Amino acid sequence: MAAIELTDRSRASAAREGSNEETESDSISLAAKIAERENGDITEMDSQYEAAEESASLSGRARSVPVTLRPNTHNNASTQIKICNTPPTSPTESSSAVEKRACRICQSESGVFVRPCACAGTMGDVHESCLNEWLARSNNNEICEICHQKYSKSGNVLQPIWKWRKPRIEMTNLIELASVVCLSLCLWYMLALTRERQFIERVFYAGIPPRSPDIARICKNILVTLLIAATLAGGVMNIVTRVCRYINKQKAIHFIDSQANKKRSA
Repeated sequence: MAAIELTDRSRASAAREGSNEETESDSISLAAKIAERENGDITEMDSQYEAAEESASLSGRARSVPVTLRPNTHNNASTQIKICNTPPTSPTESSSAVEKRACRICQSESGVFVRPCACAGTMGDVHESCLNEWLARSNNNEICEICHQKYSKSGNVLQPIWKWRKPRIEMTNLIELASVVCLSLCLWYMLALTRERQFIERVFYAGIPPRSPDIARICKNILVTLLIAATLAGGVMNIVTRVCRYINKQKAIHFIDSQANKKRSA
């Protein structure tokens, strides 16, 4: 009986040792699998980081690339990194941004610019046509409102007729024109009436002395004719002055760069 109990004890201890060895081998294999998985995750993380860094360096604009890093622990904590890539500004781009010019009136960047006053920088550039339009609307004496210097110009040029502005015709202009036409008709009638009486032929050519009614009639005709002619001359002169003034407004001033801006550019 003692021998049987000893045999059972030895078998139980052998079975216990075998189970312990199996548990230890399972633990070792599990630890190896965990380490291999972590190594794979780290390798994948490194490749993902390198790919993100390469794509960020090739991109022409600033952007952010999220990369998730997993530490060597078994928890679910993660770290997110943003990689921002801002391309450096080349000297040519910076110089072109500095040299960009625009008209201070219409804010357009195209066309030919002049600097006719002492203003510098972006306030000095202006289109010739825009400045002419501004002077025509503001009715100033060709002096800059900013630097208070007179604009540099080389003369006036008459614009093509299709670029002329439409004249403003008021009721007074129409009445004035109608008065000139009526006075012209009255003057023509007075001259025709004098010729119908044949006063000039009877007195100057035939030598017949003038009669008393002829003297009164001729004096009246002369006085009325002079009044009509004077009024008509004033109306015609007024119309001619308005027309000349309108034509002068259609002339464009040819501006040039001022001496101050020429010295700066030199």
